[in-house]
Amino acid sequence: MIFNKKITPACKYCQHSVMLSFNNEILCKKRGFNSPDGSCRHYKYDALKREPNRITINSDFNKEDFEI
Repeated sequence: MIFNKKITPACKYCQHSVMLSFNNEILCKKRGFNSPDGSCRHYKYDALKREPNRITINSDFNKEDFEI
């Protein structure tokens, strides 16, 4: 769930952070450089920064699965 209230705080999901592409660190407006899994008291969740898990669809269908 993207909007789940029980998400563990992480800087990679914070409104105040920006992901740096060249060294896999976070640049925070409040704390400076930080690791993606770290967090601080200024943490505010941003749902648009989170990538949901992909759903896998089972492709082992038979002809009987589509009969009425």
